[in-house]
Amino acid sequence: MERAGISAIVMRPPVSIPEKGCVYCVKISEKRLREALIALNNAGMSHGKIYILYADGTGAEVKP
Repeated sequence: MERAGISAIVMRPPVSIPEKGCVYCVKISEKRLREALIALNNAGMSHGKIYILYADGTGAEVKP
């Protein structure tokens, strides 16, 4: 993300996102999602599930 000029934070997922095991997430602005997916694709990398995190701490999976 840094090479693409996208600010990102690597972190453990919030408790509202029910993933099991050793899982990390990359937090980016919703406005930059499309650009981030293009950057991942251009780098030959895949992604897992994509969630939006709401102000109340809940999250919902979104389909790109």
